[in-house]
Amino acid sequence: MSARGPADHGSRGWTAMLWALALVFPVGALLQPWLFPSRSHMPPVDRQLDSPVILVTVAGLRADHLHHLGYGPDVTPHMDRMAEQGTSFRNFYSNSNDATETVAAIFSGRCPSRTGVQSGKGALAPHTETLAGRFKRDGYTTAALLANPELSGHGLQQGFDSVTPMPGAPADRLFDAALDVIHGVANNRYFLWIDASELLEPYGGPALDMSTAAARPPGEADAGGARHAAGAAGAAGAAGAAGIPANFGGTLADYDLDAAELQRRGWGPRELEWMVARYDAALSRLDAALGAFTAQLWQEHRLETLTLCVVGTRGERLAERGGRQFTHGTDLHEPSIRVACLMRLPAQQARGQQTQRLAQSVDLGATLTELGTKHEWKTPVGVSLSKCIRLQYDPNKYIASEGRVQPARDGPATRMSVLRPGPYKLILAADGSAHEVFKLSEDPGEQSPVALGPEQVKILIAKCKDWVERCGTR
Repeated sequence: MSARGPADHGSRGWTAMLWALALVFPVGALLQPWLFPSRSHMPPVDRQLDSPVILVTVAGLRADHLHHLGYGPDVTPHMDRMAEQGTSFRNFYSNSNDATETVAAIFSGRCPSRTGVQSGKGALAPHTETLAGRFKRDGYTTAALLANPELSGHGLQQGFDSVTPMPGAPADRLFDAALDVIHGVANNRYFLWIDASELLEPYGGPALDMSTAAARPPGEADAGGARHAAGAAGAAGAAGAAGIPANFGGTLADYDLDAAELQRRGWGPRELEWMVARYDAALSRLDAALGAFTAQLWQEHRLETLTLCVVGTRGERLAERGGRQFTHGTDLHEPSIRVACLMRLPAQQARGQQTQRLAQSVDLGATLTELGTKHEWKTPVGVSLSKCIRLQYDPNKYIASEGRVQPARDGPATRMSVLRPGPYKLILAADGSAHEVFKLSEDPGEQSPVALGPEQVKILIAKCKDWVERCGTR
């Protein structure tokens, strides 16, 4: 009789274990309905569950005034925190320097020149497939809360179960109304569009008291429960607004100022700094309201299951250039079209990602549909940024914007387009009669156009025309 070594005992042990597993699993499956009867009737889940989607749009939300994107004063702590928990785009562009045009592009996935909405006029064609309609088709409740009165009409209401105009409403009241809408949705499947007016002229609304904000220590609230005043206080102080008059910048007459008007008023660097401080104070109040909103969603165990997107629909011209200041819709330089875009995904997917990829507002419809319903929406021009977010994939080789350019208030206005491939930026008249090229990597302020060779300019113009053709054919 031969002796068995350790290897023989090991092989017999593995054989016994395999037989045991083979017997246990089928028996377990047979016993499951008796052991856990409640689970036997649960429906099968063949894909990831849908998530609610909240889109917050803000006219005037410049990318370069968010702290996490390089702005010195810490005026946006809650947006910065949102960026830490999700994705922030460093090179996101609105497709127009007009908010209404950009929203129409977001909702239709079309270029502004093809939506039927231009310069605050016109409307989306009836029965246009819109972002809200796409969600509604998938069984979502769709609702809109609009503080910007310019967005009422224009066919933007298509696909919404309810649209509530709240002209000029402060951000805290707007987000409180949003919570009421969310609480009223029985199945937790909703698409909610919130448009804030905090950065419309006058910044923060006529009631924003800059002298009080500058003097108030952080954390102190106004009488009557103004929960978000502390944020404005911090912003004004950080921007050096000490001594600013209470109502400075509080009327529409304080905006869209040219050199002659500044001279007539006797405004110099101090007053320009005060106006920028007012913009920052309004931005900080918006940021604090957003922070209170997300904190409430977290407390209600909702935040981790939804997709939240905050995006600018145009930039705002402050005091960085000559000509018209503290206005919009006058040029296509970076402050007018480079906007903030933040996305917080369910369970903090893509946490802490700051992507350099080129992206634009016309891409948001396809993106939010895919993130929410997990279904693809092939829009006429826009592409989903989902791969860009998850895989750092380049969604666009170049981006394009368009809008009205009017250097002087009483002068002629020209329709122009922008093409941004890599470090270069082409600004082109719609009829091709004039153009400027800037190299942003060397001249981020766009102070001096570069002289490219004829062939290089020809290639850029050809790409711009390609964009226009894509707008018309897809």
